[in-house]
Amino acid sequence: MKLKTELVRVSGEVEELFDVHVSDVIRNDLQMDDTLRALVEAAREAMTNSAKYSGTQRIDLYAAIEDGAVAIYVRDEGRGFDVEHASSGHGLEHSVRGRVRDVGGEVCIESSAGEGTEVKVSAVPERVMS
Repeated sequence: MKLKTELVRVSGEVEELFDVHVSDVIRNDLQMDDTLRALVEAAREAMTNSAKYSGTQRIDLYAAIEDGAVAIYVRDEGRGFDVEHASSGHGLEHSVRGRVRDVGGEVCIESSAGEGTEVKVSAVPERVMS
């Protein structure tokens, strides 16, 4: 299984479940490993949260290799939220931060009320090749 296939699959599931459009750009395709599975599942949770809470009908998904790590961005132009007060929630803490932390990766969440949200998950996979 490859990264692009998995990202397209999970974004399609989010589209069907929540009647939103996910626009995806996937720059590199890698063979899946445990690290990439964790990133894909974290990205799926970020897309799900966006579909449920942002109030927008469009989500942007972007994936690329940056400085040797795979970075996946999930963006929306929805209502946004206060990141500090939402960080203790199960979805963000366990399904996004926990998964990525378990594989030695990083999570960056930027959001502000009325201006949308961007979630970036990144980690170095076992093998980086495009």
